Amino acid sequence: MVCSTCNDLHPRPNPHRHGDNLSISIHDCLRSARTTSCDTCKLLADVVQHFHAEEEDQITIRPEGGPGNVLSVAIYADLDENDIILTLFVPVGHDSGHELIGSSSRVRRVLATSDDEAIFDIINGWVEECEEDHNNCSYSMTPMPTRVLDVGLDDETPFLLETEGKTSQYATLSYCWGKTSQLKTTKARLEEFKEALPLDELSLVVTDAIEICRRIYIPYLWVDALCIVQDDEEDWATEASRMCDVYSSSFLTIAAAGTPDNSLGIYSNQYFGSSQRSASFPFRGGQVYARVTPFQDHLGHPLGLNFEEQYSDRLAEKSWSLRPQELPLVRRAWTVQERILSSRVLYFTLEELWWECDSWWHCECGYAEEEKYPDDPDDEKPLARLNATQEANRGAFDWLRDPKRRVPLTLDTANHKWSTIVTMFAAGDLTYAKDKLPALAGLAQQFHRTLKDRFDVEDTYLAGMWRRNLERQLLWVVAGHIPGSKPLAHRPRGASIPTWSWMSVDGHIHYVSDEHDQDFKPRFRILEASIEPAGREWSGIIKGGKLVLEAVVVHDLMLADVPRHTRSYTVQLAIPSSGSFTLISKDTSDDVGPGPFTCVYAASMDRDKEQSDKNDECVPERIDPEAGNLFFVLKVSTDEEGAYERVGIGIAALAFMTRGLWDDAKKETVTIV
Repeated sequence: MVCSTCNDLHPRPNPHRHGDNLSISIHDCLRSARTTSCDTCKLLADVVQHFHAEEEDQITIRPEGGPGNVLSVAIYADLDENDIILTLFVPVGHDSGHELIGSSSRVRRVLATSDDEAIFDIINGWVEECEEDHNNCSYSMTPMPTRVLDVGLDDETPFLLETEGKTSQYATLSYCWGKTSQLKTTKARLEEFKEALPLDELSLVVTDAIEICRRIYIPYLWVDALCIVQDDEEDWATEASRMCDVYSSSFLTIAAAGTPDNSLGIYSNQYFGSSQRSASFPFRGGQVYARVTPFQDHLGHPLGLNFEEQYSDRLAEKSWSLRPQELPLVRRAWTVQERILSSRVLYFTLEELWWECDSWWHCECGYAEEEKYPDDPDDEKPLARLNATQEANRGAFDWLRDPKRRVPLTLDTANHKWSTIVTMFAAGDLTYAKDKLPALAGLAQQFHRTLKDRFDVEDTYLAGMWRRNLERQLLWVVAGHIPGSKPLAHRPRGASIPTWSWMSVDGHIHYVSDEHDQDFKPRFRILEASIEPAGREWSGIIKGGKLVLEAVVVHDLMLADVPRHTRSYTVQLAIPSSGSFTLISKDTSDDVGPGPFTCVYAASMDRDKEQSDKNDECVPERIDPEAGNLFFVLKVSTDEEGAYERVGIGIAALAFMTRGLWDDAKKETVTIV
């Protein structure tokens, strides 16, 4: 006889609802489990009690895909935020003894810890599938980096190998240095390390990476702290210039995504495998598994591109409650080029294990698995639940790693993607300020190659910007309103980066054209844009730079005499002819002083594109009184006579906001350093 309470999980017809669901009150389910012999009610009772449901809550059961598939169990509470969606399943190849509780390749158990022996079965399975089945993932061995770690076998001591052009598979390690000191290769210890690495001095993150390489049969490992001679400026510059090839030629990048410090290691407890998220229950002589279905808390990528979440002190405890974009590796600026340039990345996160290659995303739980380039791109994807931003970023930079891949791409799209890279990179943290240019140099080198290969375009790289699109890339603004882990933006003292580059500022960067819907027209002419290198090409090391503009300019402006917070990003610039003021956004939180300032007309902003198109003069004789405008805010340089430094930008979306500002303006040539 079928149980009158649970109906053996089969839906009951309901004329008032669409779909085949079964609704049961938890109170009735618990009573049936206590007073009857129904093993299905007993299973449901065990499940709801484990996940802390209340008796007044309601269970809704829905078979997913018919007999033999998984079963969805929703626990609806009085308060929406307490709703729980569970999936009941058995592993592939197992039988639950119930026709509605089956298995799916997209529903898998997550191991409680990432150092479980079984984790390497998962990793090796992904590697084997990638090598044998993925047409987009062909790997050609190229000469290894100058130095790698020879990881050896289990009982052998690793040592530093100078490769001398040897070809072989090798892995790269992406991790956070953190504040804890770690073993580094220096000139004094180079020869010692070539004999053997002192195991008792190795940081735990490196020790774990060596073990991972051994377990997945990769003989060599590249670690920046050990494979670059850290106190040799020439070696550092040489290796920095090769960073593009180091990651793009790597067989696999191991990403210690949940580790804020080199001393803590790669392995951790995994939230999706914790008892809060999953459990097994006895049922009909076997085991049935239940897990919380990872809807919104499972992003489409383990390193989401949103850097705007608050950094949490819980990182030190490897807290399970962190979102992927809050993970420490995401907040590291070096990670941007390491992830984009790597053809395969294995992410050890605080939630579960992730894999990304040029063909697939895999996650340990199976929920977010997806082929990047399916045969039928119109097929409905399991990740339709992702929001548009997350979906847009999936595979967004594969074309950059492999310029020959025929991913649809225009030159305008490529330039826009570079702007995306800039915003990602600028939001990241660096242990050493001197690393800022080198940390992006490898990606810039690959972008340069892509422009040449895809569009036959030869462009010039200028400290984070590109000459062919420089007019728009100069229109950057510090997004000082964004909460996050970074302190208020500042310019590092003694930096050699020119102030017209966003790289001169340590802070979140946005492009004005990305935030406003008006039609933009640059209104200045670039006469010269140059960078003075101080090291090898693509090392990122420079001495300075110069930007010479022809533009409409107004001088001797002062801040309005109103109370202001010196650390605020927005200050008021007085307009003497009108007796009013306009707002400017400072590039840093530092006090820029009362003035004098020079304003350079940079762009017109017109909501009416047709009207904007009528005035196509690059450097106008007069300012359009009906159009909004952007302008650079400069001060006289204290380092170079006759030159200026950028201190901010004015954004007047409506013309009246700068009425009178340009009354005494003249066309001039201005040099910015």
